[in-house]
Amino acid sequence: MKINNRIVCHSFTGAVCAGAVLLIASSAQAQNLFVANNGSANNIIELTPGGVQSIFASGLGGPEGLAFNSMGDLFVADSQSGNIYEITSGGVKSTFASGFNVPYGLAFDSAGNLFVANGGANNIIELTPGGAQSTYASGLDNPVGLAIEIPEPSVFGLLAVGIPALLVRRCFFLSHFQNKPRTQTGFVW
Repeated sequence: MKINNRIVCHSFTGAVCAGAVLLIASSAQAQNLFVANNGSANNIIELTPGGVQSIFASGLGGPEGLAFNSMGDLFVADSQSGNIYEITSGGVKSTFASGFNVPYGLAFDSAGNLFVANGGANNIIELTPGGAQSTYASGLDNPVGLAIEIPEPSVFGLLAVGIPALLVRRCFFLSHFQNKPRTQTGFVW
């Protein structure tokens, strides 16, 4: 939602949107919400700003965490199958990685590495863009959510990454500049 040409971020309860991801498209006008519908449907729902709801992906066992990579592909942690799926913007689903023990949260860093909260194994797994796995952290107690800290952009960094990244950071820093921390359950900003 925009108020006075500023992006305003919404807060939803974890019960309603436990695995929602906001995608800010390159046009900066379209913001669609993707929801991991983990119940009898076991699918990913796409919601447009106008309220139109459609099934983006189906055939999942237990979708939990959602994260977009820099190419706009959606990654899904499936807690039932132990797989991480990659779903292209065209809806083509493939297995990116498998063998996890109840994966939940997902987060990408700026280098394109995917981090997986591997809840059943009490660790965090790092996956390179090529799919190589390594343990990033262990000895945790049922990790479920992840977030990557976004550093404050410099003028040079903003020019290098372009407008879409600027808008993503603008939404994130809206709270930062006001010095009012916000808790967004299930959202990646």
